[in-house]
Amino acid sequence: MALKRPSYAEIEALPEWLRGENLAGGLVVVSPRPAKPHLRAATRLCARIFRPFEDGEAAFSVRPDWICELLSPSTAVHDRVHKLPFSGRAGVSHAWLIDPVLRTLEVYANRDGQWLLQNAWQGAVIVRADPFGAIELPLAALWLPPRKPV
Repeated sequence: MALKRPSYAEIEALPEWLRGENLAGGLVVVSPRPAKPHLRAATRLCARIFRPFEDGEAAFSVRPDWICELLSPSTAVHDRVHKLPFSGRAGVSHAWLIDPVLRTLEVYANRDGQWLLQNAWQGAVIVRADPFGAIELPLAALWLPPRKPV
C-alpha cells in the first residue's frame, strides 16, 4: 500500500494541540506543540542571540548558517536521525541541540557533511558557542526556574 503525502490543507486541519511538517523526501512529521520549557528556551535564546545584533540592518552581512533544534521526548529522535543529517548534507555549518528538560546545549560543526561535536554544556554555565562566539550566553536564562518544594 502506497502512502499518500498529506496536503497543506490536511496538515493545517490538525487539532490545535498538534503541528505538522512536510520535509524533504515526502517525510511528514506530526508532533505536539512545544511545552512550556521549550517555549521559554526558544524565546529566551532568540532574545539573547539577536539583541546584540539589532542595532541596524547591516549587523548581518550574511545570514548565519546555523540551525537550532529544541529537543523534546516526542521530537528528539526525529531531530537527530532525520533533520540533523539532512541539514548537514544541505551544507549548514553549525547546529545546536538544546534540551530544556535536561538543561543541555550541544554545539556541532559540519565537516564535509558530517557533524562533529564541538562542545556540550549543562546547567547554569555561561558559554560562547559558534557561530555566535562574539556574545556570552547564560544558559540559566533559557531554563525554567527550578520548582520550589511544596
